[in-house]
Amino acid sequence: FDRAHIETIGSVFENNRADFNGAAISTFSECTVALQDSLFRDNTSPHGGAISISGRGGEIIGCVFEGNLAEGDGGALFYVGDNGDSIIFRDSRLVRNSAVNGGAAAVTGGAHLIFLNSAISGNTATGGGGAVFLQDHQFTTSAPTVVFHASSVLGNEAGGNGGALLSEDPGSSVKLVSSVLAFNVSYGEGGAVLLPEGATPTIDASTVYGNRARHAGGVSAPGASFAQFTSSIYWNNIDEGTDVRDANLFADGLSGFSIVSHNSVQDDLAGDGSVYPGTANTDQPPAIIPP
Repeated sequence: FDRAHIETIGSVFENNRADFNGAAISTFSECTVALQDSLFRDNTSPHGGAISISGRGGEIIGCVFEGNLAEGDGGALFYVGDNGDSIIFRDSRLVRNSAVNGGAAAVTGGAHLIFLNSAISGNTATGGGGAVFLQDHQFTTSAPTVVFHASSVLGNEAGGNGGALLSEDPGSSVKLVSSVLAFNVSYGEGGAVLLPEGATPTIDASTVYGNRARHAGGVSAPGASFAQFTSSIYWNNIDEGTDVRDANLFADGLSGFSIVSHNSVQDDLAGDGSVYPGTANTDQPPAIIPP
């Protein structure tokens, strides 16, 4: 479709195959979508196993994307946008999708990918980004952004880097707010997240727990710009090489404008006084305090 508006309500897209991108829905140029209470299952295409969107974007509410396959990038979604174009997943689930990069979703260009109260779990990438992959924006004027708000990213796996999320774009922005990244696996670097130097991460009031990788089992964001790591938990993340603290949050060489405060970051020996650099961080294990 070109310059169209596409709506689905209570629909099922299943077992479709395409030789081009997006086996269920494929849009071009100025198209927008509004997908609601629909199921996308076992669809296959080169990029965006279920849907491929190029242009302005839209909103996806109460939908399930399950078992979709991309032979390239974006198991459920492949999204190309610029200048703040956005796709919003609200109250949706992306489960057991697979691709080379971005087991659930892949974004290129200056698009915004936003997850609100959604679950992204059990997706796999043979390359990078078990759940989400942000590609370098070589051909657009702005860089990609991904936001997780009140969402869970659980049990995704990457054969390369970024068990949950991999960004290759140094201008990218990644925001995790009131969300959980847990039990994701990377066979390279960044069990939960790997960001390139210059990327802008915000992790606030969130939990990064039980992820693992060969290097930096939790979040790896060395050289990040304007980073904000605040009021979050980094615990029981495992890797094969670095010390316990770097296995949970590896963020050396942050820009001078970064904020690292009020986090619980596991290290080799709790209470030894060697807490994560920043303001009011602790190495004490998180605890539930009864009211």
